[in-house]
Amino acid sequence: MDDPQALDFYRHQSDDLGARLLQAHHELRAARRDAYRQRAIARIIQRLYLLAGREPANRQADERLGEHLVALLVESLQIDCAAVLTQGSAGTLKVAHALGLDANFQLTLATPLSELPLNMTTQQVPPAVSERLRAQGLRQWLWTASPRSGMVLLIGLRRDQSPQVSLCFEDEDLAIAEAALCFFEATKLSVTDHLTDLVNRTRLQQVLEENLMRSQRYGTPFSVIMVDMDHFKRVNDEHGHQVGDEVLVCLAQVLVRNTRAVDVVGRWGGEEFLIVAPNTDLARAANLAEKLRTAIANSELPTVGFKTASLGVASYHQGDDCETMIGRSDAALYKAKRHGRNQVWY
Repeated sequence: MDDPQALDFYRHQSDDLGARLLQAHHELRAARRDAYRQRAIARIIQRLYLLAGREPANRQADERLGEHLVALLVESLQIDCAAVLTQGSAGTLKVAHALGLDANFQLTLATPLSELPLNMTTQQVPPAVSERLRAQGLRQWLWTASPRSGMVLLIGLRRDQSPQVSLCFEDEDLAIAEAALCFFEATKLSVTDHLTDLVNRTRLQQVLEENLMRSQRYGTPFSVIMVDMDHFKRVNDEHGHQVGDEVLVCLAQVLVRNTRAVDVVGRWGGEEFLIVAPNTDLARAANLAEKLRTAIANSELPTVGFKTASLGVASYHQGDDCETMIGRSDAALYKAKRHGRNQVWY
């Protein structure tokens, strides 16, 4: 079965990403008949992942590879839906990427993901989960999970059994699903800070470069805000590193709650966080930084109570690169520290 709609997006791409995705589609179809299919599938998925991280011109497309691969899975496995679910708080699984499944679908697991089998077919899924999946119109499904990254890949069928379509998943389907989950997991882990679940320094540098290219070409403003918790060493010294980690997680949540959806919040290193604010000039970035400073100062943190942070702001200047922008925001941050902390400087 060829589904032109499922393939449309990447079939008509003019860049190398589109060509490689289309090539991967054909290779995945061929791998179903390959005696060495697991190795072949893993190699295909690995190439897609390497492409995302290697091609500077396609870094914006990096975020869309998940959707592309979901479409590729639906077409290649001849299934009706595929979805990547990620685990949030209280064991709730939410859709990250999906085709043929309600994008708002979510379910709460009664048993932690780490205690469930890594691979489950229709008969093995817990009754409460099974009921939710049937409510989505699925008749048969395969679920493969990775508790380490809190991710689940769900693939399913809606069709009635017919001579052309078997309502059971074969070994090669599981091999493709497992390889795909490895791709999603590798992508997530490569750009995510394992403690705070924010984007990591590698991804922040990519976002900085993307905004620099946009500003250089179109003259649009953007700004960065460096955030550093005041006297964080005392937290570790007095309460231990576990409490320090809990404080950083809470601080990350405060930053996310008080920034816009278009802003990228990430952990730069240690107790330092960086916010990249697109289409934001220096004055607006300073206002945002002051909002963040106030929110942090008014947030009660676990064990340690109320703490403050210092913030440094820098906005794009003609001729800037990543180093000069980070350098200015860093210099502003240290001025805030030297002048008494709990301040915003720019």
